[in-house]
Amino acid sequence: MSRVLRSTAGSIASTPLDTVRFYHALLTQQSLLQPRALRQMLAFRPFSHGGWTPGESVGYGLGL
Repeated sequence: MSRVLRSTAGSIASTPLDTVRFYHALLTQQSLLQPRALRQMLAFRPFSHGGWTPGESVGYGLGL
């Protein structure tokens, strides 16, 4: 992967292996967050598209 990145548009730049390690630690080992914070991230709530498509929404769980 190139070390020169102009923009990730708010996303992350990572290798596939590092991404797997991160999600394994977050969701399987549950070693990155307090239990309450992880529960909040996993509690998906309706999130409106802001009027882009009236009546439609997506589930959103604090960043997941």
